[in-house]
Amino acid sequence: MNNYLRWLVAVLFATVCNLGYAQSNEPEVTLDFTLASNPWQLKEGSYEMNKKAYTYDGYTIEIEGSHYLNKSESTYFLQCQDEAYVTLPKFNFTVSRIVLEIYTPANALKNSVYVGNKVVVAAAAGAATCDFAIPEGNQSAGTIYKIHNTGGAVSRIKQIKIYGQPGSAKTPTSISFDGLMGEGITLTDGKTSSGEAFTGYQAVEKNSVPGKVSYETSGDRVAEVDASTGAVVVHANVYGTMTITATFQPEDKEKYASSTAQYTITNKRVGTYAFHESFDQCDGKEGWYGFAAKGEWDASKMDNVWKHTGTVYLGSGCIRIGPAHGSVTTPVIRVDGSAVLTFKAAMWETVNENPGVVVTISDGSLTYGDNAPAKKVSVTPVKAKWTDYEMVITGTGEFTLTFANNNNPKNNRFFLDEVTVTESAARTIALDEEKDNAIETEGKANVTLRRTLYDDGWNTLCLPFSLSEAQAKLAFGDGVELRELEKVEGTSLIFKAVTGLTAGVPCLIRPSRVAEDNTYTFSGVQTTVVTAGSRAKDAVGGVISFTGIYSPVDVTGWADSHKYVAFLGAGNKFFRALSGKPMKAFRAFFIVPETTSVAAVKAVIDGTTTAIGELNVDGDKTGGRVYNLNGQCVGTGLDGLQPGIYIRHGRKVIITK
Repeated sequence: MNNYLRWLVAVLFATVCNLGYAQSNEPEVTLDFTLASNPWQLKEGSYEMNKKAYTYDGYTIEIEGSHYLNKSESTYFLQCQDEAYVTLPKFNFTVSRIVLEIYTPANALKNSVYVGNKVVVAAAAGAATCDFAIPEGNQSAGTIYKIHNTGGAVSRIKQIKIYGQPGSAKTPTSISFDGLMGEGITLTDGKTSSGEAFTGYQAVEKNSVPGKVSYETSGDRVAEVDASTGAVVVHANVYGTMTITATFQPEDKEKYASSTAQYTITNKRVGTYAFHESFDQCDGKEGWYGFAAKGEWDASKMDNVWKHTGTVYLGSGCIRIGPAHGSVTTPVIRVDGSAVLTFKAAMWETVNENPGVVVTISDGSLTYGDNAPAKKVSVTPVKAKWTDYEMVITGTGEFTLTFANNNNPKNNRFFLDEVTVTESAARTIALDEEKDNAIETEGKANVTLRRTLYDDGWNTLCLPFSLSEAQAKLAFGDGVELRELEKVEGTSLIFKAVTGLTAGVPCLIRPSRVAEDNTYTFSGVQTTVVTAGSRAKDAVGGVISFTGIYSPVDVTGWADSHKYVAFLGAGNKFFRALSGKPMKAFRAFFIVPETTSVAAVKAVIDGTTTAIGELNVDGDKTGGRVYNLNGQCVGTGLDGLQPGIYIRHGRKVIITK
């Protein structure tokens, strides 16, 4: 070989080596945040505090922690506050290096790469170029990497470059979900907008590459997902958002790369907003280091009329309370029954701020988690991240809510957003005069009541829920009459006219219309707690008591040795209850001293004094109804009755056979 050939071979060899070197040092993927067009659609100008996913050029990243797209005099960059995580997409090649280009890093800034919850490689503090050599055991295709910044300083990321091993690239695959519109589906109490059950979407590889799809979940546990089929079973009473990730693994792993796709299931609670404050119009700055929310309080920026005390500032779509003592109070909120309070809160720091947020209700109680109901609840959210809170509101009709920091005067700051009060959905409750009835919790309910009433005289009635005048007329006719015991004067029972019924208060009712099947329905009533065998409290107190029951019971057990139980029954008579004869539910009775005779007891209705025996309570206007000597109606005719003495039209009737 002559010198020329030797020179030519050397040049060719050098050229090949240089080309190979250049190829191996070009990134497979560059995630670029310096583009002025902001193709990632990052929030600009102020921090996004929620965990959020962003997609550009076929790649999706997820950022947890405060972040936004910042612009210096010369370039754009992704700015992440301390303790933020940037989750990278899965790559279909072996990853050998990850390089971060950082704009003007602080000396204390430290960036690390995580796989799962483990740090696999970390960069030197203050590095402007973080060149992470991925350990061999963490290089495989499909591995999920997270970039985490610490050191109490922001990380200003211009680019994230992903390098692969030479020859590691595979033919890409792509999967998608059949029937998916947008990013996911929203359910209400586990049902779609058409009221149907949701059973999930199935992922399909669009190029028909042979392989298998598996499914996994993250986020709130609103559903169970079959790992192999993707079939979904929704938990109707679990609320929040779940992400379902489908992963395609090809049969030929040497030729084809794996691929993933995601969708979300959001399950919301049915109900009506009684109050909602978004703070969306607040336009102050926000942040955790150097970008304090400093917008002065401006009532015109609120959706509602709030009161505030002490130090309160406007943030960007939120408010900040502190560092000095401060609070905000809602206007009066009105609900029918129980409700749910939800809000977002985040701490500036946590060193001197425990508890960080104190929530107080003016009337009623708050229940947080498994804690007992209380008027005041304290919580401490996470530093620099939004935490979602949910509390149950009970025992009130009108109230205000106050959000305050504690009384520690040093560095006591928190952010508040998305305050919502949602009225709880009404339960469905069936009550029956012949069955034991129990209501475990108070609250709004749709009630079906089975109670035999007669429209030709007075009936006693005691219910575990209140009825307005309109509700009473709707159920029992426009001409319904109601009387409550107002007071007892000696042996005189003074009744007063009322327009509605009060929960737990026995009354007399003369309906103008009765249901043929003895069944009445009531929508959206507020129930009290009832246990089987319990009774209502004495209406007013006095020598003679008037009380009611919610389940069939032998009412003689309520009287001691010096009293007896009596009820108003057939033939306008005041009957003494016999032991061993249960009274049906939702009725009322009297407890009378043994020393008081029936003849001495008088009732005063609408100012007219009437002997109990003259009251038309299941009385002469009976329409032919027949009663036994215990005052119990046994039918409307004499046919088929057992031999004995009965009362009809106020007279005794003897059946011999």
